[in-house]
Amino acid sequence: MTVPVWHNPRATEACACRDHLTAPPGVRDVQRPDRTVALLCTLAVLAAVGFIVSYVTIPANASIFVFPIGTVQALHFALGMTLSLALSCLGAGARRWAHGQMSQPSADGSLARRTGRRIPRTSPSARSAVSGPKP
Repeated sequence: MTVPVWHNPRATEACACRDHLTAPPGVRDVQRPDRTVALLCTLAVLAAVGFIVSYVTIPANASIFVFPIGTVQALHFALGMTLSLALSCLGAGARRWAHGQMSQPSADGSLARRTGRRIPRTSPSARSAVSGPKP
């Protein structure tokens, strides 16, 4: 007998909204930041490949007309656009990944602080004892 992937042995009744082929509700929401980071990193790699290809294939004396700017050298324009796209996607992916790591819930259910250390919750009287009397 095979057990479905998402089988819950403690469930009292079958859920009509899911079967063994679909993920339970909420799994896609958890995976969304990971897919965003993967997409941004993939775009960064493709732009870096485009940078190398444009450096190898475009002649140095070729010119193109870009509407708002005017006539520019094709090589410089292609290198600038692909490099800026690669670095922007890489930076956005790194920021999104770090944001996802910093906002992971800790074991007690509270969100991790920006410092990475868990700051214990104290009562107002304990805070005043630690900080000292008010002047």
